[in-house]
Amino acid sequence: MEGRRSKVHQSKTKLNENEDEQDERFIQKNETHKKESRRRSRSKSQHAQEEEEHANHQNYTEGKKTPSKRKYSEVKQHIEETSENQSDEKLFVNRIFYKAQRMSRKRDSHHHHNANHKIKLYYFEMYGRAEPSRMLLSHAGVEYEDVYTSHEEFQKIKGKDDRFEFDALPVLELDGEYYAESLSILRLLGKLYGYYPEDPIDAWKVDSMIDLNYDLHDDYWKFCFQSEPEKIKKCQDDYFQKHLPKYCQHVQRRLLKAGNIYISGDQITIADFLLSGWAYMFVYNESCIHSKEHLEVIKNYPDLEAYFDRMAQQLKEHLDKRPKGLMY
Repeated sequence: MEGRRSKVHQSKTKLNENEDEQDERFIQKNETHKKESRRRSRSKSQHAQEEEEHANHQNYTEGKKTPSKRKYSEVKQHIEETSENQSDEKLFVNRIFYKAQRMSRKRDSHHHHNANHKIKLYYFEMYGRAEPSRMLLSHAGVEYEDVYTSHEEFQKIKGKDDRFEFDALPVLELDGEYYAESLSILRLLGKLYGYYPEDPIDAWKVDSMIDLNYDLHDDYWKFCFQSEPEKIKKCQDDYFQKHLPKYCQHVQRRLLKAGNIYISGDQITIADFLLSGWAYMFVYNESCIHSKEHLEVIKNYPDLEAYFDRMAQQLKEHLDKRPKGLMY
């Protein structure tokens, strides 16, 4: 017993080495262990048991190639079925399980864990900066309350109501606590419901698309808030002839690089909700005064168009029930 515990301890101390090399080391040790077990076999029942263990070994080594596609229940069952004298194998399988759990978004468990949250979203009577968070909550199947207010009503309480920390909307009410800033709210909800990556590089992929989208917002509002006709025309031409095509090019390129499913891979993230919030406010919104101009540009990027169609299917329930006729 003490020798077996020592062996487990030695294996754990090696987990800081290169993962690929260590995975191979575990596989080789596993093979050696199984060969020795076969030589010590003294009965057909023992041999049959070892054959079954070998099949299990094949399953998890194949699963190592694509850990994100392995199901939690399958890996957990294998761990439970593994015999006690295979401590190294357990360490290896547990690592594969950890990778699979980290790379996949187990949203069902997130929903169960967060099912009792009381959520309200405060914003003006428009889609605007609250729309990505609404899309996320709807997609996650989370019940929440939209609290609409007018600009006039908000001006009366602005600076006087502690619920609105930065004197701006949107504000999220979560279990009686209040959280400001639209992107911070989106990330908070993404982490709560499994739409924000834990891996730093994957998180950068998501955040970089969010920043790119907000740069485009700035370019759009430049000409919307101009007062001089000449400046309006120049800013508008720059937006539709330069900024928007460049944006579409960048997004489509990233989409194709990620596998042409969602913007950061095969899982929906907060970046998809943000891009969709933009698209279904400015492009696929007949009430937007510049919808036709946006459509004229977007049609030159067929993969991007197809992507927004896929997101429309994912967000169908929200898009069908949201208020109609809002300009933004």
